[in-house]
Amino acid sequence: MPYNATIDLLRFLAVLGVMWIHAPEGKLLQDWSCLGRFAVPFFAATASYFAVSTALRPNSPTIGQFFRYRSLRIYVIFLGWSVIYFAARLIAYQFDWAKNPFALLDIYVLRRGTAPHLWFLTFVALGSLLVYSLGKFAKSRGVYLGMGLICLLLGDVTGGIRIRDYFPDIRYTPLMIYQAAPALFWGAAIRLAEERFPQMRLMFKRFAPVSLLVVLIAYLEGIMLTRSTAAENMCGTALLLWGLGQDFKPWGTWNRQLGQATFGLYAVHMLCVDGMQVVMRAAGMSGETRADLMVFAGTVIGSWILYWLLNQFAAFRWLLTTREHFPSGVLDGARTTAESGSTAKASFG
Repeated sequence: MPYNATIDLLRFLAVLGVMWIHAPEGKLLQDWSCLGRFAVPFFAATASYFAVSTALRPNSPTIGQFFRYRSLRIYVIFLGWSVIYFAARLIAYQFDWAKNPFALLDIYVLRRGTAPHLWFLTFVALGSLLVYSLGKFAKSRGVYLGMGLICLLLGDVTGGIRIRDYFPDIRYTPLMIYQAAPALFWGAAIRLAEERFPQMRLMFKRFAPVSLLVVLIAYLEGIMLTRSTAAENMCGTALLLWGLGQDFKPWGTWNRQLGQATFGLYAVHMLCVDGMQVVMRAAGMSGETRADLMVFAGTVIGSWILYWLLNQFAAFRWLLTTREHFPSGVLDGARTTAESGSTAKASFG
């Protein structure tokens, strides 16, 4: 599969969207957090698309191998960051800058983590394993279209049913996972349909304006309704479709570097958000629009600095990437080009 620079650029824009969601404490910018809500569904759809792509390769890893070298690896990274965030919150607690982090240490911390954004790592680990298994089944039975339709239906069901109507006391992490599930299934459906109808790649490019129209409609719906899970998932999936039909490189090789940095930036950014918000509270500016903008700008810059610093030490680099690192021979790497390998293994995908 050829390298797609547009997907890498969209990954970077998505991580900025996540920062935009988490930075504001004031009502004005919190009301406009919908502008970044496309990010998690886009990450989910992209991760799913490339997980299924790996499953459909010749000599692709077994489900057990994929679990060991991909899903379990992501979960170990999740545990690593949970320890880091717990330590940071413990230090902040000593200065009365944060709540007692020991309150987080229950059984649910194994899926929730010690920071509000870490749930997505467990979601990617388990979700990728699920759609990879579906892709392997479709490949073994030759039922690409049938399995694609099942994934499409699963996405429609999870996107159309408000789970809180049936489980009003559902916990945070299961709720977040359910809300991101439609894009996960839709990403798998796209890749399975593409395997059955290879000409679809040309259709992605031909109908790119339609994908952007869906994004615009989803944004407008999200703005008018304040929060619409279905609209967010439609927006994220439509962006994936648009990206698959493009291959422009406005920043040359920077696209690849930005895409590869996405996971690390996502992982570290809450350290910067929490730190900047502490500074704003100390300055008596918490909740002001200018303070929220400063927190966002400081988070973007600080995340890059932390990512760069951690990347300088081999002992910490494993925390910054989700690449599978399949052993030689497990994945058909001897004949896989560097570009296709980069695309299939890049952050959040």
